[in-house]
Amino acid sequence: MQKLNLRPRCQVSADFNLSAMTDIVFILLVFFLVTSAMEATEGLSVDLPTSAHAQPLEPTVKVTLTAEGTYFVNEQAVPWERLESTLQPLLAPGTGVLIQADQHLALGPVVQVANMAAAQQAAVSLATLPE
Repeated sequence: MQKLNLRPRCQVSADFNLSAMTDIVFILLVFFLVTSAMEATEGLSVDLPTSAHAQPLEPTVKVTLTAEGTYFVNEQAVPWERLESTLQPLLAPGTGVLIQADQHLALGPVVQVANMAAAQQAAVSLATLPE
């Protein structure tokens, strides 16, 4: 009697090739790095006035007034009614306050914010762009 050869002719490899998956992961990593860098924002968009004698300043408190009448303290929206109560705990004598006001905004709200800061004996500065 003759023995039958029942072994499969092609062996299935138990190896798993990871090179294609690592290429895809690398491409996804590069994609997310590039797109996240494009979405980085540098704060609120305010059309600042220009000045020939601007000096850099590192304030501890930033107050932003937009042309639409929105107020921000350290980039957090604050209604006008709560602006003074929000500023009081942040200000101490000698604290630097930077007012970033849109150049198309009326001067009245800017002066009122400056008076709020000056009442707490804070150093008030207005943000401008160099000419």
